[in-house]
Amino acid sequence: MSAAQSTLNVSGTIITQGSTGLDYTPPVLVNINACAQSYSLALTATPVQVTLPANTLWFGVQPPSNNSVALHHKWLAGDTGSLINSAYGIPCCSVDPTQLTFYLWSASNVTVTIWSA
Repeated sequence: MSAAQSTLNVSGTIITQGSTGLDYTPPVLVNINACAQSYSLALTATPVQVTLPANTLWFGVQPPSNNSVALHHKWLAGDTGSLINSAYGIPCCSVDPTQLTFYLWSASNVTVTIWSA
């Protein structure tokens, strides 16, 4: 697995009760820790083994915009696999943190983004 890796950070502000109502200033940053990670994965007609990072609880597969290339997923090497939505991929799938390996492939060359946390 190679290609660009990125991290998704989610942050916001804490709203505190002021003497005359809600006080929005100064903003206090919350949840500055990374809550997801991603990397790009080139797919072909040959199944590619994907192993998610340790302690992962969910993953998603995001195809490129307007993708029409058929995408496939299977959990084990001996499975026949299943077709997944070529436009939406797998928005979010819960996983057992002790079983973090699966396979992806496509009808022709396409690069997808794997999200996990």
